[in-house]
Amino acid sequence: RRQPHAALADSDNPSRTVIATCYIGGVLLHLLVILPFDRLDCAASSFLLQAGLKMQDVHYSTYPVDNYSELRSTLHALLEGSQELRTVVLVNCGAGHFARDLQPASTQGVRFVVVDSHRPVCPKYNDADDIECVLLLDEDDPLSLQQIPLASDLDRLSEEQRQAIIDEAEREDQEEEAQSQDEQPVSREWRDKLRALRARDRLLADYFDMGSSYGKPSPLVLQPLAEELAGRADLSVLWPCCVGVTDQWVHQRVSTEH
Repeated sequence: RRQPHAALADSDNPSRTVIATCYIGGVLLHLLVILPFDRLDCAASSFLLQAGLKMQDVHYSTYPVDNYSELRSTLHALLEGSQELRTVVLVNCGAGHFARDLQPASTQGVRFVVVDSHRPVCPKYNDADDIECVLLLDEDDPLSLQQIPLASDLDRLSEEQRQAIIDEAEREDQEEEAQSQDEQPVSREWRDKLRALRARDRLLADYFDMGSSYGKPSPLVLQPLAEELAGRADLSVLWPCCVGVTDQWVHQRVSTEH
């Protein structure tokens, strides 16, 4: 069973990326497909995805991007002020970063879908209520959904907001030290927030201390979708999956257990 949860987009070395805008059934639903071209499993994933889209009569144009600075600027150029419905698909990139951070702040109507074997997964994406920013994670992935901390509003605090919590907590401590026994107890609101923030930091530190690894190959994650789009399961679907698994095995990105 597929577990979708929010996540998105980038690999450690996205040396080549492509963005495709697509028209489905004559309706302008811009589909942006972004993937690095420096990995064999990315090529296999791209083959599966594009073959399925062609079976559904999806026409697309491509825009090459060489780095993430250019990717961000291209997305801003394409999405800035746009109200058109768009879907951004990130293949083998983005699990470690929140995709929505790549788009202009004013953009609306954009859905992100990430298919990425890089681990760990950014906890911001483990949010069942966020259906507009989705990471595809199969139940047989080496990293289980239960291992990923749930998304928290604390993860979205800016450095200024974090510092404000620290400053206010210190102020409460100082007021408590200076008060007399007859005075009303000083509020612990900010100290409680600081305690929660530090507990969250410890949880994330333990999670990321697991280190970098790889999950289920992207072609295998895309296989059910490719079969559904193509309307059949044949060698044109199975062969890219074999390539993706072999690529991970040859480059020692998969354990004997998995």
